[in-house]
Amino acid sequence: MHHPAGDAGPDLLMDNLTDMYERISMTLVGGMPREASVVMTPIRSIFARFRDEGWLDIDHGGWWPRLRRDGVHVVLIPQGGAVADLCRTLAASPRVDFLGFGGALSASLAVGQIVRPDAVRRSGSTDTLCLSPTTLSPATPSDVAAPQTLVTVSHLLETYDSAAGLVADVADMETWFAASALNQVGGTTLAAHLVITDRWPDAPFYDQDANAGRHIRSSCDLFVQMLAADLRGENGPT
Repeated sequence: MHHPAGDAGPDLLMDNLTDMYERISMTLVGGMPREASVVMTPIRSIFARFRDEGWLDIDHGGWWPRLRRDGVHVVLIPQGGAVADLCRTLAASPRVDFLGFGGALSASLAVGQIVRPDAVRRSGSTDTLCLSPTTLSPATPSDVAAPQTLVTVSHLLETYDSAAGLVADVADMETWFAASALNQVGGTTLAAHLVITDRWPDAPFYDQDANAGRHIRSSCDLFVQMLAADLRGENGPT
């Protein structure tokens, strides 16, 4: 079909998008194999724990640090919606996991628990995106809470300012952006794993004691160990 000057056809648009996403991937993370499995976290201590599990640093010249082992790449992302830029480049990835922090809005959740939501929506919207179910086994049943309703907010204090209207059990700042971007490019369904760091109104993040901090770090260690073991089993030995 003939397209007038300035009117790009669908094939040309697709080629342009593919080229743009490749350039974005190169800029952010130095480029990754198209079919690599990817783990993303904005938490530097979680990222560092993967080194203890055998993941190796890659000197790639991109903006965001990246580790690699057995075809699985771990990326340290910024907090908030910037994760969507990377997720738009992951259409061919067979598995994408997000590891982060969440704030509890339900009294049934305790600081330090691990939550794996099965759906997420953005604050101010009723549209819901499904998340991938997970089969990872916790060390003890109490370590991992039952699937919860998750809402993604734009900043930390929005959780507290709008707690009554969020109608959710847990809030975070990244999951909806990641899941939505993957959905837009026809990618795999995101799996999200969150450690509860605070609970409104009785345990806000700015009023935590040393015991809570130790519990959170212990939970982060636990779920990195569980996910790393699962990834090694899925992708073979080193």
